[in-house]
Amino acid sequence: MQLLVNSWEQRKLSSILIISKEKNSDGKYNQENILAASLGTELVKKHIFFGLRSTKASVKKYRIVNHGDVIYTKSPIKGYPNGIIRTNKGQVGLVPSLYCVYHSIENIDSRIIQSYFEDKERLNRYLFPLVNVGARNNVNITDSEFLEGKIIVPNMHDEQTAVVKLLEKITNLIASNQ
Repeated sequence: MQLLVNSWEQRKLSSILIISKEKNSDGKYNQENILAASLGTELVKKHIFFGLRSTKASVKKYRIVNHGDVIYTKSPIKGYPNGIIRTNKGQVGLVPSLYCVYHSIENIDSRIIQSYFEDKERLNRYLFPLVNVGARNNVNITDSEFLEGKIIVPNMHDEQTAVVKLLEKITNLIASNQ
């Protein structure tokens, strides 16, 4: 597999991600469909780790996350004061409106976004100039402000997918040896 590093370019995230406005206002999904992001896992059903604290009515305000959507948590997670970024590699679900949800444009493998931001220092460098931390240690950033930074990604979809698969293999190999 040959990667064409010269075919990578720096792009504003707003050129490859689109803000999702989809909400569960019709009540199609319920508390069983709530997803959560945590370190070391993909998006998973919330009740697996945390128990349910939402009501039937409150989930109507939650955002719908489709397969392939990118989410940004906008809340501190152990060691990640500005939150984390994940791609939904599983089933359709819901996240609270605190989370930002994005669709990728057609020629982008959205998993490359999560792979890019797996590096903690890279994530912090990206978010630091964009985020304002409030008095209660909450992260203040809008959906569109999050998209203002730039990242470096391969231009070709096939190359993005190859990079993601390679990084996933490395991650799985490290995990199996620990």
